[in-house]
Amino acid sequence: MRGTCITVNRAIIRHILFMGVERKVAVLYTTLCICLVMSTNYKFPAVLIGPALFIALHTFFTFVSKKDEQIVELYARHNRYKQGYFPARAAVMAGPEKVRPSILIGRKV
Repeated sequence: MRGTCITVNRAIIRHILFMGVERKVAVLYTTLCICLVMSTNYKFPAVLIGPALFIALHTFFTFVSKKDEQIVELYARHNRYKQGYFPARAAVMAGPEKVRPSILIGRKV
């Protein structure tokens, strides 16, 4: 019906975030940090690298997600396209370009 306002519940259109970060990314870096801690055989100085990396990555991705909630999905879609630079070229059968002299000989300026 024309001119009718329809209210949409926010839960339908809101993106699902895990601690302020996209779920896929949060699972990825959490798994990375857990594997890093477990691979050090729980030695004291090396065990501190995992939580420190977790805090740094979580802070970074929270900052990025505040700007745009789907930025990681957007970046993944961006990488699927070709990234090359294609300069303009003439056709295969085109003749060579005419070279113009840069200094005019025999003409008065």
